[in-house]
Amino acid sequence: MRKPTMPAGPQSGRMQGRGLWAGLAGALALALLLALAHLHSPAVRDTLGEKELIGPLYFPGHTQGPDLSARAAVLMDARTGVVLYGKNELQRRAPASTTKILTAILALERGRLDEVVTVHRGATRVGGSQIWLEPGEKLTLLELLKGMMLPSGNDAATAIAYHIGGSVEGFARLMNLRARQLGAFHSHFVNPSGLPDPNHYTTAYDLAMIARWGLELPEFRQIVRLRSDQIPWGAHEWRRSLFNTNRLLWGFAGADGVKTGTTSDAGPCLVASATREGWQLLSVVLGSSNRWDDSARLLEYGFSHFRPHQVVAKGQKVGEAEVYASRRELTLLAAQTLVLPLRVEDISRLQWVVELLQSPLIPPVQAGQGVGWLKALLDGQLLGQVPVMAGQSVHKRGRSVIMDGGN
Repeated sequence: MRKPTMPAGPQSGRMQGRGLWAGLAGALALALLLALAHLHSPAVRDTLGEKELIGPLYFPGHTQGPDLSARAAVLMDARTGVVLYGKNELQRRAPASTTKILTAILALERGRLDEVVTVHRGATRVGGSQIWLEPGEKLTLLELLKGMMLPSGNDAATAIAYHIGGSVEGFARLMNLRARQLGAFHSHFVNPSGLPDPNHYTTAYDLAMIARWGLELPEFRQIVRLRSDQIPWGAHEWRRSLFNTNRLLWGFAGADGVKTGTTSDAGPCLVASATREGWQLLSVVLGSSNRWDDSARLLEYGFSHFRPHQVVAKGQKVGEAEVYASRRELTLLAAQTLVLPLRVEDISRLQWVVELLQSPLIPPVQAGQGVGWLKALLDGQLLGQVPVMAGQSVHKRGRSVIMDGGN
């Protein structure tokens, strides 16, 4: 029987068959990953895909880039999670109020924007930046989210924690579980606001992964791009005026989020995003003496050196696979579109390879069923992957193998 073949083209690569035993092992591994993803996915808008499960993706030479004052930094493609630049990106650091990105995600996933929150007395006793909530005051969850994400109200963050988690400790448990689901494996949180604590820490990479998911949520995107807003102030006739602490929203082309943070332990920090021509980049700077300049340098570096490049389109034929006991080969299709950030000079060096869970494929196989992965490689380094699916169904009928369209 013939080995699977790849169509010719500038991005064509090689097909790797693994044999039956390796295929079975791959199938078991995939089943375990899918089970874990399901286990860690609340019944809300969460799909943990291959980007989060395969770990950090680094562009070759990612340590080269702009000179920054930040102690730790990262520049990431928001769509794929590919790290374009990193400086101590896995170093443990205090996150300050950038913590509130995760708090906002949990609030949006577990609450409703229009539900009324009664402010717990404990929320009015926290220190740091405030929107001056009063015990028993009633606001909607959306109003509290604005009070937390724009002027960085610690009291608003704590009110959300009591409402969603029942207590600060209960909410922290939810934070730590969700952080790991989002690929932030080097973080630990003990409060919703980022107030200093030895056991409250993260990394620049982890913050980027958390913010990357937040930017997938429409309500989150709408809130973090606001420059200012107003919300009620209890029984007062006047309203609270809220101003976003993220100065990039006023001065950097395409800026559309995300969150500032400052404490004596963390120093000035900023998670920032910007979108140009439909392409979004995400930067994180921690312990920076000039977070605005550092963030602008990072984002501008990304937009000036890289461009999004479509590797394969959803439904595109990416090869053929041998089917046990059949004279015909099964068409393989990309299950998703894969777009990666590349420099112009890198496009000709990009390769992709299809790895099957088993070779030959054993019937029955359903059209649309996942049978492997397409992996994009640059200089042998993995940049991204998408599932590969069967283009036809294959059935067994007695001793015969029947494939859609003939045998």
